[in-house]
Amino acid sequence: MPAGVIVVFAMKFFEKGILRPGDTEGLELSYGNDRAIVDLLR
Repeated sequence: MPAGVIVVFAMKFFEKGILRPGDTEGLELSYGNDRAIVDLLR
């Protein structure tokens, strides 16, 4: 599965409250947060 698909799923889950900042090591996976996307992929 491409990384972009995984990022979109993670952002959608974050938006719906399924994932929280505690689940993402403090990353705010809101749409438009480019820095969080880069950090997520590291």
